[in-house]
Amino acid sequence: MVRSTLTAVLLLAIGVPFAGAADIRAADIQANGIQIEAFAGEPFGVAKMTVELAPDEIRSPDSPIQLTERRGRIFYPVFPRPDSDTTEGKEAATARRITAYFLFRGTEPLTVTLKTNTSRRATVEPADDESAHATMLRTWWGQYGEAARQVARDDLYPPLAENYLLATLARRLNLDAPKPVKAWSPTDGLDQVFSILTGAESVRSAAQSKVLLETVETPEKADRPLPKSVDTLPINLPKITGEVAIEPIAMHVPEECFYVRCGSFANFLWLRSVIDGWGTNLRDLISVRGLDYRIGPRIERQLALRETVLSRMFGDTVVSDVAILGTDTFLREGAAIGILFEARSGSALAVQISRQRQEALDGDEDVTQQTVEIGGRDVSLLSTEDNRVRSFYAVDGKYHLVTTSRTIVQRFFEAGAGERSLGKRKEFRWARSTMPVSQGHTAFIYLSDPFFRQLIGPEYRIEMTRRVRASAEIDVVRLAQLAARAEGKRAGTVDRLIADDFLPPRFGIRPDGSHVTIDGREVTDSLRGAYGSFLPIPDVEIAAATPSEVEAYEQFAKAYRNYWEKMDPVVVAVQRKSLKGGKERVICDVHVTPYARAHYGLFAMYLPKADEKSWTHAPGDIGTLQVNIQGSKYALGMRDFRPKFTIKNGVINREVPDDPDMPAYWLLPKKETVLLFGMAETVGPPDDDGSIRVKGGIPFGSSETWARDLGDYFVIAPNKKLLAEVAPNLKLKQAQRSAKARLWIGDLAETEVAAAIDVESYLRARKISGGNVAFMRMLEQQFHIPTARARSAAEELLDARLVCPLGGDYELKRGPDRAERWRSTAWQYESLYQVNSVPEEFRSPLLDWFAGVLIELNIDQDMLSTHIELDVRPKGR
Repeated sequence: MVRSTLTAVLLLAIGVPFAGAADIRAADIQANGIQIEAFAGEPFGVAKMTVELAPDEIRSPDSPIQLTERRGRIFYPVFPRPDSDTTEGKEAATARRITAYFLFRGTEPLTVTLKTNTSRRATVEPADDESAHATMLRTWWGQYGEAARQVARDDLYPPLAENYLLATLARRLNLDAPKPVKAWSPTDGLDQVFSILTGAESVRSAAQSKVLLETVETPEKADRPLPKSVDTLPINLPKITGEVAIEPIAMHVPEECFYVRCGSFANFLWLRSVIDGWGTNLRDLISVRGLDYRIGPRIERQLALRETVLSRMFGDTVVSDVAILGTDTFLREGAAIGILFEARSGSALAVQISRQRQEALDGDEDVTQQTVEIGGRDVSLLSTEDNRVRSFYAVDGKYHLVTTSRTIVQRFFEAGAGERSLGKRKEFRWARSTMPVSQGHTAFIYLSDPFFRQLIGPEYRIEMTRRVRASAEIDVVRLAQLAARAEGKRAGTVDRLIADDFLPPRFGIRPDGSHVTIDGREVTDSLRGAYGSFLPIPDVEIAAATPSEVEAYEQFAKAYRNYWEKMDPVVVAVQRKSLKGGKERVICDVHVTPYARAHYGLFAMYLPKADEKSWTHAPGDIGTLQVNIQGSKYALGMRDFRPKFTIKNGVINREVPDDPDMPAYWLLPKKETVLLFGMAETVGPPDDDGSIRVKGGIPFGSSETWARDLGDYFVIAPNKKLLAEVAPNLKLKQAQRSAKARLWIGDLAETEVAAAIDVESYLRARKISGGNVAFMRMLEQQFHIPTARARSAAEELLDARLVCPLGGDYELKRGPDRAERWRSTAWQYESLYQVNSVPEEFRSPLLDWFAGVLIELNIDQDMLSTHIELDVRPKGR
């Protein structure tokens, strides 16, 4: 075989040339900077294309690349990230060439177009060379796996598609099976105990990999009795003296439910608005994904209970108390949750609830209504087959419950009859003795001992594991459908996808008999319904377990006993009040009561005595930390300062200040300070103002420090100027509450440090925003999804709405090559690596919302408590 057929037989593209494309002939290989070679094979051929870029085409690693073939024959391309052409910045800052490896079908000539800022087009005739095909296929596979691992390192989006493609292609092409791609996974210890409870992304990714890589021929049977529940320590209650007032609504709440009591409909509406508003801010603050899972609207839809204008106007006239309750908080997957109303006018409340249920029935032809008998009483049920709507409406006297769970309805009737109600539990009475009903809290939250016991019990734990697998299988089927359609295959049934090798041969065999179902575009679970509205866990009957489930639970129980022994009941009381300037203060008192002292031995050992006094803040302070350690009081103050940094290629390069520039000071007891300065050298006599110059002292290492005598304390600063600013303003004053540790952070919006927060916030948000676009581009390249449909496909796959945390929206915009690409309206530049400054108008959403916080920690014989005062600007700066 002539070697030229192996290394670039380039032909003029047939037909009308692509607008802006450069068509390459064989004689123009070097001059035009394109090299291409292709080797035919089954089930795929493999090819490599390299394009040298002109100076004005130099691109960043996150710049868009599109690789297409005139007849859609290219599959699974990979663009290896080149070595950096500069040592500055993060990873590769620029690239002067693009290399692409890809698979293809057929033996006819390939007409390939590569688009960046401009387009290159070339035609190559695939060669017939098995050895060269095998060699290049291994190279493609190595690059493909490395690109997937780079996705995990960049952590721009969940690597669900990468895991699917790696496992599936390895099986189909008989290549080495890769390790699952993951950015983080729980390690031995406490992470393993709680990762499944919190719905960690790594759990979903691990379950998906297990589904794809499983090779067991004979599935396990659920023929073992359920294992014994985790043994937990009993609660030792202090003696309760006198009568304790218990709100009547608590007598109708099952003891194993979490309990959020609002006290009035107005408080309920406020709590909902806080959850909605704070949820957005907290998502932007702590989330590594730009995803909105639309949890609020999902719950409203599932319960068929919306916040209408009528309810806002007349809520308190018909409702005297409201509580949110449930047996878990798995809101993304589908929770067992409900809202309990205490009616002033039962008939008026029934009319409003019935009206909303009728609207749900009329607005969706899939919703059905029926009357079911639960606990010997008639209960109204609105539902769809996939549980997108699952709403039980039960009435017991003046108490009206709307819930997703049949089990909760049953227990609601039993609790109302006096059987295991939350209000009758001794620890609940103890909690109410510490936070009386008479205080009129805006919200009162209680997590009981039975609530935690149920969460860690074998029924809950086993079904949680099964539903994780069910959700992973739904993910895998959706991805298999995308891959099948990209290759022109049918994707209408699971059996068809297995037959075409887009799913593993033993896919979907489960011990409980449930399976994935496909109905048109809907992919659901036969037992649990649609992901996001899964059948509530307590409504799933768990009669037996498999050997591996028994073993896994026993390992979990062992880890739980080693690390926690038991979860302590938790109570949270919330108050709110208005402040000047449109601000609002939300006051939270969190009590773990009674608590297992062994868990908090460190606190008990080092924080033995509460302090009745606290240090005042000096003007210019942005935060202070005060701690009592074994009877001595220590404090650290942080001053406002302007951090020194530069931005290069989308990365912050920070300049660490020298010790004399540190914007901090210490307050230390004199007796401890004398010991700390024992190895230090005093330089000269005290100044007129009493300042002492010290060299080699702690806490500022070997650098020079300054100290001033404040009676029983020294204040220590890295330089005399800072010491002179703070020392006259520091006073010990009587505190409103005793505490063993206090943290105060002021309103940072107008401080100098705000500039650094804005920069951090912008670059983080820009990365997250770019991650959503990178995910859409990946779907376009790997699954042949049309660009215009990439956003909807991404949202269907992730079961979430793509959100730009910069406040922009994702839109299609034409590039220099006239191809449409996704980008955010909030972007200044196409690439994160082009960002060398932050837009002047940008302000961190956190600083718009946050206006200061005080946190006080206390621990005594009976209670671990935290007092929080959070100041917010509900309407921003």
